Amino acid sequence: MKKYNYREIFIIFMVILMIVSIIFLLTTKKKINKKDYLYITGDTKLKINNSIPLSDEIGKKEKSKDYSINFKVNGDKLNSDKVKYEIFVKQINSANSINDKYIRVYLVENNTQKPLISKPISFNKLLGSSKDIDAKQIYIGTIKKSNIVNIKYKMWLADTYTINNETKNFEIMIGVNILN
Repeated sequence: MKKYNYREIFIIFMVILMIVSIIFLLTTKKKINKKDYLYITGDTKLKINNSIPLSDEIGKKEKSKDYSINFKVNGDKLNSDKVKYEIFVKQINSANSINDKYIRVYLVENNTQKPLISKPISFNKLLGSSKDIDAKQIYIGTIKKSNIVNIKYKMWLADTYTINNETKNFEIMIGVNILN
């Protein structure tokens, strides 16, 4: 009878354990921390200057790309059937920014022109984002898995702004957060 050395037995045991582990990992379909993920496509930045104040009536109807950006919230990376989300705006600070109380914002569904917020609002009146301390929440909605929401963000200088010779700007960036 052949005597086995413990080292040979240990090596054979480890090889068998590795083969069984690899087979197990390859055949087990296990979800490992799959999270929901939303993203935006299209324009995400908008910059206006202090040259032309507009009334809310004109600002809502304005079609110039100088006052609006189009973007899509994409749900094609969702694992859940439906999620609640927020659209937020974040001011990009510059040395010579317009006071945010003179900035008016409005959000519409781009295909139908259905307002996503009831009326234009001053930037400084927007609530803070629930997830980003430096951002303002402009909209809360729900999106289903694989859906796309086509949105137009409009921004203009309020007609209460007094024009002077000093050039000023206001720039924002759009983002999206999942809330649930």
